Formats: sequence, structure tokens, C-alpha cells
Amino acid sequence: MICTALVATVFIIYGSSLNRMVRKLVRRWHFVVRLLAVVVICAFGYGFLTVFLGAILARGVGGLSDGVLFPTVLVFFLVVGVLAEQKRVM
Repeated sequence: MICTALVATVFIIYGSSLNRMVRKLVRRWHFVVRLLAVVVICAFGYGFLTVFLGAILARGVGGLSDGVLFPTVLVFFLVVGVLAEQKRVM
């Protein structure tokens, strides 16, 4: 769950940039196609990537001992916090 939260938080931080890239890509397409593309990418794409990347991260972190796990997760969240501050999300 913690790994999924980390991945979701990174998507929150960089989601507007990703959505801007998608908008540039599809802006000349017909409205219905643009709508479907945004729904597929935002709803299914981000959801799939969150679950998929969260599982990969969980496998990597799952092998750590209890003494190392907490500091590692803490550092991950601190790095995500610094990234959020740099993007001025908060």
C-alpha cells in the first residue's frame, strides 16, 4: 500500500505535465477521439501504471529487513516531498 501511495503521489505531482503532453498530442484530433483518448489515458493508463509500478516498487522494497525498511520508505517520501516543493504543488 505504501508503494502504491508513493507512485500515486508522483502522478499527482507530475500529472499536469503529463496531461499537457497528452493535450498537445491529441489537440488536432476530432472531439470524440480526444475525449476517448483522455479517458483511456487518465482513467485506465494512470490506474494501470499506479498498480503496475506500485507492485514493482513493493517487490524491491519487500526484500528489505525491518530495520532498513522504515528509513528507506521515509527517504522515499522525503524525496517525493522535495519534488512536490520544487513543482510548487503545495
